[in-house]
Amino acid sequence: MKRRTFLTTAIAGTTSLPFLGFQAHAASYKLRTLIVLSDISPDTPLDNLSTVLTGLRARGIPFCCVINPDGSDGTAFHPQSELAQFLRKLRVVAPNLIEFAPHIGDLNKMPPYLQARATSEARMRLIAGLGLDDVPERNGQHFYTVATNLTEDPVASDFVRSAGVRNILSLPEAETKVSARMSYNGVLNLRGGARVSFEEAIRVLPRVVDDQFQNLIIISASGFAALPNQVLDKAVSRFCDAALEHEQKGTIALIPPASVQIRADTGFSRQIALHLFEDPNVDREELNAIGIFKRLLIKNKFDFSTGLTVLPEEDQPAMAGYWFSLDPESKEAARSRHQYFWIDPDERGDDPDLISAAARGPGIGLMLESNPSAARGIDRHGRLHVPLAINIETPISGDDLVRAAGTINDVVITISPSAIRDSAGRKAVIRALNALWQEPVSELMTLDTYVERIVPSDPVLPTYLRTEAARAKSASVPQPRLSQDRVALLEDAKTAWSYIDALTHPRTGLCPTTVFFQTRNRVKHNSATMWDVGSLINALIAAVDIGLIDPADFRERYSKVLASIAGTRVNGLLLPGSEIDTRRVRWKAGFNSFDTTRLLSSLHRLARHPHGDSSVEALVASWDLDEILIGGRIHSIKRGRHVSDYWTVYSHYSALGMRAWGFEAHSPYDIMTNAKLRDERMALLYRVAEIAPIGAEPMLLELLEFEDSPPAEYLSEVLFAAQLDAYEKTGEFFCPNEGPLDREPWFSYQGFRVDVYGNPWTIATLSNKASHKTMTFWEDNKVVSSKAAFMWAATHPHPYSTALVEHVRDVARTPYGFASSIYTKTGKPTKNYTDLNTNGIILQAIAKMLLQSGV
Repeated sequence: MKRRTFLTTAIAGTTSLPFLGFQAHAASYKLRTLIVLSDISPDTPLDNLSTVLTGLRARGIPFCCVINPDGSDGTAFHPQSELAQFLRKLRVVAPNLIEFAPHIGDLNKMPPYLQARATSEARMRLIAGLGLDDVPERNGQHFYTVATNLTEDPVASDFVRSAGVRNILSLPEAETKVSARMSYNGVLNLRGGARVSFEEAIRVLPRVVDDQFQNLIIISASGFAALPNQVLDKAVSRFCDAALEHEQKGTIALIPPASVQIRADTGFSRQIALHLFEDPNVDREELNAIGIFKRLLIKNKFDFSTGLTVLPEEDQPAMAGYWFSLDPESKEAARSRHQYFWIDPDERGDDPDLISAAARGPGIGLMLESNPSAARGIDRHGRLHVPLAINIETPISGDDLVRAAGTINDVVITISPSAIRDSAGRKAVIRALNALWQEPVSELMTLDTYVERIVPSDPVLPTYLRTEAARAKSASVPQPRLSQDRVALLEDAKTAWSYIDALTHPRTGLCPTTVFFQTRNRVKHNSATMWDVGSLINALIAAVDIGLIDPADFRERYSKVLASIAGTRVNGLLLPGSEIDTRRVRWKAGFNSFDTTRLLSSLHRLARHPHGDSSVEALVASWDLDEILIGGRIHSIKRGRHVSDYWTVYSHYSALGMRAWGFEAHSPYDIMTNAKLRDERMALLYRVAEIAPIGAEPMLLELLEFEDSPPAEYLSEVLFAAQLDAYEKTGEFFCPNEGPLDREPWFSYQGFRVDVYGNPWTIATLSNKASHKTMTFWEDNKVVSSKAAFMWAATHPHPYSTALVEHVRDVARTPYGFASSIYTKTGKPTKNYTDLNTNGIILQAIAKMLLQSGV
């Protein structure tokens, strides 16, 4: 059968209704025309919609209903509503004329994984809302098309194919030339069209624009909803007359979106995964039969995969699936498909068997779905649902197999050992497969290839999957026992405290930011940012909490600090300055929001401390902090101007510091409210990828200082998983953070990019020199951050974080606290060089460990 003949027949199907869009002038049309009825929602008047849809159906004109799942008041479709019943009935009587397309407003702006999720959810919502569960699907699938708003520079739409979608209609607000974009895995995005009334549509029907091969006529239900029925009926009738006249003349071809790729000769193909079930418990005769059948498949050049049976028995309600590796670094490794079961798959996403499979490495769980109305694509638990067209359990004819496989949708075909027990059965199945193979659009492949095709590459998905795998693996890792480490931790605390005890100025109570010490002298950087002061206050709190100082000493020390940071005038506002001289209490001009909000966090802890007092609240109240919030976004003041600090990795920590004092501060991480929701995890990763690499600070500080920070909870898990993975692969410690160096450029920001898998580790400096961006510079200056090591031990108890702390203990202890960091290349610490932040944060982390453990 020729490709064109097959495709036209496949799409038309069997119906008693005229289908002139495919029968008339197939070879001579000039403009493929799609009639799109948009803005259909629960608010749409049934009478008017019925007039339009029955009018189009009666004249055999194919059309697409773009359906918004919610009404103006948020009310969703209900399957028992008159509107839903009408649409459902129309779909039954005219399956080849009417196509439904859920509307997903910002689909073109969504990153790939979230596109897949939104498409899968929209599909399920529309099936449930319209009551399509029991409606026979068209060619094996309810929806091939989704609609969205037209935007410039849309994100590639590859991922929607996982939910069975092959077409996207990007609908404009005003008339726009129609263009087409094809993704590499066969998803067509039609962009543009004319938004018109039925009367206006008559004028644009034959309109031919240069290089425009499709015409989208978009008629809004909200536009015809207010028309009297008689007027609307006449308008629809005139439009149908004009459309059919142009089609008969060969000017246009009326087609539904489902067939536009086929009619456009885009090289349309659909994927069929061929998968042979194997049962190692069968007798020798059946094992021999399976071996013979495999050789027949190979002889006939069929690509196929094998695996244990994952279909449940009739008396078993549990669903079963496979685990597929998606590790970009092991593409050549054999794909592992391990059988495991999900109990109540719609309700539970963290079942023990799924966790066991995930622990094998980055991958995705796959479930075969034989019900057309079941989930398709990626569900909220991160599992991939694919359509099972048929499980061949007995010998089958070619016609029956072709019918079961549908015509244009991606499907999986499985073969059970029972179908191939004898020679006759094996030959019958091979003949049936050959009949299917003859279809011009069908591409047979392994289940592995099928999964890879519909789960395309995504910048943050590997990071997400690695984190999931690490979480699963850590469930079986014994946690360190802090009770055995109390003596060592107290000794560490004394070491860190020695910096503060030795270097605190007796009058101001402040400490220098860094110190370079030799045998007979010390070179101190006698200024401090408000970040440094925040670390000092937290160190004082830790010291009194674990008994290094008594309450009276504590009060005396923090009272001096509070008196020293009363503030200065910045643009007429009373605020903490950007830096302070630790000896003379002189302020440097400007205001730094990051540093001050770090200070606010520590002051909030001090205000709530049993040995704190009201002077803390009075101090904070005296500052004009409300003036640094513009539209809820925190600003610094530089050279007399307010500068937004919103799009940074510090913004969320800053927002928490402001919120602690009652200010309404916004954060780019506010898209996450629950770290356990997979969609929110992915959304946060995409957001972080837009901003910058992440290091231990400030997210681990959030975990130390605030009771609830879902973004920090998840991002710390991401970074820890990446560090552990890199350590296991290289044997080198990975513990990136910001911090001082003992040589030029003196300070670096070392981090991890969530959207890079192969070499995601970064280093940045304040000077931003080209020489600082080389691999050599990174290798020479890659360090283990001493403070980060202790923060990891406090927030993520694990043998790896314990090893980091032991490494710092062994190498970085100095007469004035812990050295700032340890160079990975040489194994040596920053020589004779340490800082306030390192030792203050180490004290804070140790106090957290000791107080939480109760030892």
